[in-house]
Amino acid sequence: MTMRDPSPIVDVQKLIDDSPLSSVQRKSLALCLAFAVIDGFDALVIGFVIPAISHEWGRSPASLTPATVAGLIGTIVGSMLITPFADRFGRRPIILAGAAMFAVFTLLAAASTSLEMLSIFRFLAGLGLGAVPATLIAYGSEMAPRRMRATIVTVVGSGLAAGGFVGGFAAGFLIPTFGWRSVFVAGGVLPILAMLVALKWLPESVQYLVTRGRHSEATALVNRISQSTVSDPETRFIVGAGTDTHPNTSVRTLFADHRGGITVVLWILYAAQFMTTFFLFSWLPSVLTEAGVGRTTALIATSVCTLGGMIGGVALGRTIDRVASRFAVIGISFAVGAAAVATTAMVTGFSNVLMFITLFIVGACTIGTGICINSITATLYPPHVRSTGVGWAYGFGRLGSVIGPSIGGVLLAMQFQARSIFLLILVPIAICALAVAALSVLSRRSENAVLPSVGTTTQPASVTNKSA
Repeated sequence: MTMRDPSPIVDVQKLIDDSPLSSVQRKSLALCLAFAVIDGFDALVIGFVIPAISHEWGRSPASLTPATVAGLIGTIVGSMLITPFADRFGRRPIILAGAAMFAVFTLLAAASTSLEMLSIFRFLAGLGLGAVPATLIAYGSEMAPRRMRATIVTVVGSGLAAGGFVGGFAAGFLIPTFGWRSVFVAGGVLPILAMLVALKWLPESVQYLVTRGRHSEATALVNRISQSTVSDPETRFIVGAGTDTHPNTSVRTLFADHRGGITVVLWILYAAQFMTTFFLFSWLPSVLTEAGVGRTTALIATSVCTLGGMIGGVALGRTIDRVASRFAVIGISFAVGAAAVATTAMVTGFSNVLMFITLFIVGACTIGTGICINSITATLYPPHVRSTGVGWAYGFGRLGSVIGPSIGGVLLAMQFQARSIFLLILVPIAICALAVAALSVLSRRSENAVLPSVGTTTQPASVTNKSA
């Protein structure tokens, strides 16, 4: 497409939304998924190896808790303090730097000879493990056209869960054959391989390039994405209604332009959702066993719940891409999840078939809905603070991931009945539903401030003669 206007304007967000999915986008999004799966594997690797380490070192599994906690603290710090640099220096360098960080320190963890060494390496690996997911979500939401954005972002989010799902099988093969250190080696080598591919196939986000005023790079990438010819040196790129080429990327910006209420509610939503999800990941087998379910059946039931989360998340993402009332869909899904939790409390111990069905729905409508929230979160912030917004939301979510399992351990230690524990899970799910309702109201109130910044304006074409 040749532009002859003396000062043409190209809305890069609308151009991406209106163009077919190009090969450069397919490769980039495939790499996002690969990094997500690897990140999920490395984030949960400590849980796979603790039994083998405790046996080799002659320690109880509980005594290795500091290594697990150190990793969780590292992910919180990485989400909140490192991810914002993606808004300052770019998505690509933070993805690569974060992957390099958890690759190196996961490899070093394989050489650990003491709990102190292992804990230090897990904390340092956690910094990278916390920085990468939120940056991937921001990157994926920018590279994907609007018509399939929720689906793609949800698939990337599901990759994190898939990493843990695949990791369990990999550890089951590697540990008996090569020992627990081989799991850390695999967790370190895989991101290095992905980085080598990413150096060639992972470009910077075009929205980031535009907001930072990197015109020549933005022009080259626009031409690759749209298969057009933008050659006019006077071409002006914008993202939506306009673009600040000297943006403020500080955390304070999350509260500017009527975004303060949205930001606080998102933090509450992520904390409650992660609390629910990680409680299920950590204690569901134990809760079911306490209810009289056999150990093997309890493990299968937990896998069914996780599988429901992955399938349900993608299905929900596709639904959101096709409807206008995205908040209503999310809220209804949480309500269905709450009903499934209550039903599970009633049928556990009476019918395994019904328990499997209800737990699949629990996974789909709580874990899956939580994964799908990422696609909405990314659109609530303009490009220059998108990674910061998602990163801080993830950071509060990680806090919930610590609180949820801790509460579960206390409840089990107090010998609460399984039915009572299931019913208590309804509390954070209810908070999630209320938070979604609040987001719906707040986003409508701040629509004029938020939506133009994320490329949802109704400009008639990718090229326009009007100045922003």
